[in-house]
Amino acid sequence: MGALAGHDINVIATLGSSLKNPHAGTERPNPRPDDTEVRFVPFVPLGQLLDRADLVVGSGGAGTVLGTLAHGLPMVLWPQGADQPINAARAAAAGTAITVDNAASVSPAVRKMLTDSEFRSRAETVAAENNRRLSPADVIARIAAA
Repeated sequence: MGALAGHDINVIATLGSSLKNPHAGTERPNPRPDDTEVRFVPFVPLGQLLDRADLVVGSGGAGTVLGTLAHGLPMVLWPQGADQPINAARAAAAGTAITVDNAASVSPAVRKMLTDSEFRSRAETVAAENNRRLSPADVIARIAAA
């Protein structure tokens, strides 16, 4: 995170339900020398975090990509396997994500996301396009009426 010095950054790192918190028992955020605040939390549904986020850093799972785009947020994605490389490539092609392939590339990609408003603008456009689509219930109703 040192590459992000000078930005007001608050990181919430979700550890998943099977991972142990390396800062268990700490009631306060983990302070960093560069004033970046990093808070480690157990699994939290993504929807509970996205209203407070400016961007998402993740591996590119379908739920993360779709949920993030539904909120009109850009992403930095480091795919690890399964469907993640495909999802990350599609998000990058849509102009809503930067994909990286190593840890050293994450901070520069986050910096670019924070300074280049085009990624956020494109993510907001994708969210608006999706919001204009029929809901699954509406599709089923149309099929049933046909």
